Amino acid sequence: LIVAKLRDLDTRTSDRLEEEKETTELKYRELKEELHLAARDDGDKRFQDYILEEMAALKNGLVVESQLRERADDDIVNALNHYTKAIQDALRVVNSA
Repeated sequence: LIVAKLRDLDTRTSDRLEEEKETTELKYRELKEELHLAARDDGDKRFQDYILEEMAALKNGLVVESQLRERADDDIVNALNHYTKAIQDALRVVNSA
């Protein structure tokens, strides 16, 4: 039961991370396309630099978000492991009585 919950949690977390990654990559591609259109239309160097900074911020945000989610997942797994150990210890005490 606990292992199934851990697998489910891992699967859901992976799915959510993948969705977030796809969304961020889509935004990245859209901004990149906007950059190419803007560069082609008026060649405004400052606007291009601004878009590049925004794209870099999006990429950095994705990395930070992924790291935070991984840490949160680790915390959840550790809590579930601790809970499982506590249940096992309690069962041992009950069974030995």
